[in-house]
Amino acid sequence: MTDADPFDFIVGRTYDHGISIMVNDYQHNSISHPQRDWFLLFSDPYNLPLVLGHYDDVARHPFNPIGTPGMDIFGNGRGNTIIGGFFEVLEVEYGQPSGIFDLPEIEKLAIDFTMLDESDSNKWMVGSFRFNSAIPTLSIPEPPTLGLIGFVLAISVLRGSRSNRRMSAAN
Repeated sequence: MTDADPFDFIVGRTYDHGISIMVNDYQHNSISHPQRDWFLLFSDPYNLPLVLGHYDDVARHPFNPIGTPGMDIFGNGRGNTIIGGFFEVLEVEYGQPSGIFDLPEIEKLAIDFTMLDESDSNKWMVGSFRFNSAIPTLSIPEPPTLGLIGFVLAISVLRGSRSNRRMSAAN
């Protein structure tokens, strides 16, 4: 999604100094279509403001224990009970404190993330979020492209296996 899509992006703070991002189409959606919304939450392992760096072995925010970074991405009434994965803060710039928690507002933000659904390495989501940032987003192949790459690799492996069998049978 980009600013050209009919979505609003609201970047804020969480009570534990983390970052919350809300993406929705409430203002731009007609009543005949279901409204869509997503939430992205990221937090430091020690309830400090996020800084540049890689945050590995995440747990579901806000249930992440002290010492474990928090992340959660959910929406449209769906989410995961248990998550795994990591995120990387590529850019973050804070402004003046405001809001209910009197935390500094987010002026710039660039985060890349990988979330494992229910901590299953076969069910994952990869993405990027940019807010007032010039850092380019990840280049992620579309799912059909990933499937085609997997199909080509599988065919290559099968051909290699058959060739090896023929060679050993001939010897």
